[in-house]
Amino acid sequence: MTHGLKTFAALAATGLLMACDGSGGADFGSPLGGRAVTTATVVDSSGNLSIGSPSSSNPVTVSLSTDDGRPVALEIDASSNNPSSVVRFDVAQGDTVQVGPLTTTFRSQDGREFAVIVNPEAVGFEHQSLGAWGNTIAVSNGTLGVASYGDTTPSASIPAEGTSASYSGLSLGFAEVGGTSFATESGVQVNTPDFKSVTMVSTGTIGSPLNAGSSGAVDLSSSLDFGSTGTISGNGFQTTINTTGLTGSVDGRFYGPDAEEVGGTFRATGSGINYFGAFGANQ
Repeated sequence: MTHGLKTFAALAATGLLMACDGSGGADFGSPLGGRAVTTATVVDSSGNLSIGSPSSSNPVTVSLSTDDGRPVALEIDASSNNPSSVVRFDVAQGDTVQVGPLTTTFRSQDGREFAVIVNPEAVGFEHQSLGAWGNTIAVSNGTLGVASYGDTTPSASIPAEGTSASYSGLSLGFAEVGGTSFATESGVQVNTPDFKSVTMVSTGTIGSPLNAGSSGAVDLSSSLDFGSTGTISGNGFQTTINTTGLTGSVDGRFYGPDAEEVGGTFRATGSGINYFGAFGANQ
């Protein structure tokens, strides 16, 4: 799979630069669990957004409600890590939803909160999805977050050691590089030769500036592309980012009844860099 979510950066930038709560009364669908990374943000008087150091990976639940197959409400709850890391949207309460070919975008009634989730069928996912959200618009202090969520593979169903597998997919996230903040996308490759050791590589990173008055895609591969190595334990894995100029980690999970897919979150820092994202990939 090649990543093709060049719409994400534009959608996120639009949501971030629009000037509430988004609270709704919907009967949200059964939640799917996963992992999330969040960070604090600051918007100055000129509309420039600063992204803080990303959190460690923490639990998240994502609940999506539909009406005749169309999304009408969404709740993302990562409050175990940060009490402000909860967003809720409900069209019955005046919030809006826009379904595109690759992503679905929710915005609160006054535009201050947003969420972008990947349409799983559009990228070939059957057991997972990923998304990003924010409540940082028009406030001096806010939150951005990313999440990977889905049907986790039971530990007993993970392939035996000695089995190899390769997964290709995509990531979406946020970064601050040299004082400019971006919504980001990249291609992702996860490989395990034996379901014991594992590598995760993120390449071809592009970004769309989130600061006021900025626009257009920027090639961030020289600053944000990374490789990582680690080990599989149970139905998940941890890898350490080992790219010059970046320090960080990846928290991955296998999805599907037989580990057909993989997803997770990552976080990295460097000189003038704060970077975090969610990823998903399939065989």
